[in-house]
Amino acid sequence: MNYFEEALIARSREFIRSGAGTGSGVSERPVLIVYHGDGDGCTSAFFLRKFLKDPPLLYWIATPDFDFEEAERFVLEHRPILAIFLDMPVYNRPSMIRSLTDQGTKVLIYDHHYSERSSLFGKNSRDLLYINPLTTPDT
Repeated sequence: MNYFEEALIARSREFIRSGAGTGSGVSERPVLIVYHGDGDGCTSAFFLRKFLKDPPLLYWIATPDFDFEEAERFVLEHRPILAIFLDMPVYNRPSMIRSLTDQGTKVLIYDHHYSERSSLFGKNSRDLLYINPLTTPDT
């Protein structure tokens, strides 16, 4: 498995399109990209933003002085139609993920941290796609 596995890219692309749509016109609910403020997180957010037709709402997370509770409140209050977490180990926030999907948000998590600890691994559904390119089995 590598970061450029075609099946993973295709699966991510279709999931994003199913949540964000491909037509013009801005949804009343935003697409939200939450990303880590380091090199791989910023780069991922930049290129994903270019892929999306309508500009997403961005939330940059710096470390080490990071308040995950504040970020969680921000994410839930904006009620995005699609929430994309890039380079963020949200494996330890299953209640946030559940709250998002319960409010009708599609959630895509693309991350390479601590996959062996993720309670989300293997729980992909219509509303949740968790991809760790180091451990996700072939699709």
